[in-house]
Amino acid sequence: MAEHCLNCSEKITDGGMFGAANHALAESTVKAVNLVHGTEFEALCNKCGNDLKVETVHQLKLQLAALNRGLEHALASFPLLTVSVLPGDNRYRALGMVTGNVTVGTGLFNEFSQGLSDMFGVVNQQSGMALKVNKGEAAARAIIVQKAIAMGANCIIGVDIDYGTTTNNAATVNMQGTAIVIPDLAAVFDAQAQAMAEWVSFAMERGRILKRWLDGDIRPGDELGEAVPLPGED
Repeated sequence: MAEHCLNCSEKITDGGMFGAANHALAESTVKAVNLVHGTEFEALCNKCGNDLKVETVHQLKLQLAALNRGLEHALASFPLLTVSVLPGDNRYRALGMVTGNVTVGTGLFNEFSQGLSDMFGVVNQQSGMALKVNKGEAAARAIIVQKAIAMGANCIIGVDIDYGTTTNNAATVNMQGTAIVIPDLAAVFDAQAQAMAEWVSFAMERGRILKRWLDGDIRPGDELGEAVPLPGED
């Protein structure tokens, strides 16, 4: 007896001269469809499940893109301090050093005059070397924040930034600090900073889960859940 799809009863076949192929979708794909659409399909094939598969991937990528957009803003608000001692009698647990090294542009010496103009405010800070350095700082900040969150931190202290050049005249931005856990963020930061730190931690974990789902790794207990908006946007 020929094998048929358990959902639509279409024949599962590799196709041939007179017919198109119709394969059963992978079990992981069926699980992803059920997760995103709230369905309970036991199986799907190309004919009955391809549109659902495409829509599932589309929805997961949309969520991931929205998280990335939020993180671009939120990472800049993650608690960073240049001091190594917290105000008051606030204790913390140090987790380790985090570093971020970014190359921000080439031809630094060729842009020296541009840089002087930037320094004296003649040129808009959103152009020329100033823009490259600003982007480099943002990228280095994002790197150390991501590393700190991966360690379980909710703040970075002792932050230091250094600038340099490489042998091919590229400018570099080097940022480092100490990732820490502050038991009582409210004692050091305002409510907005606390909310942003919590959202960044959530978004980083949520992004890892979405990528896992896109890779077909659906695990028991996984739930789609509802999107959590960036603080200030709800």
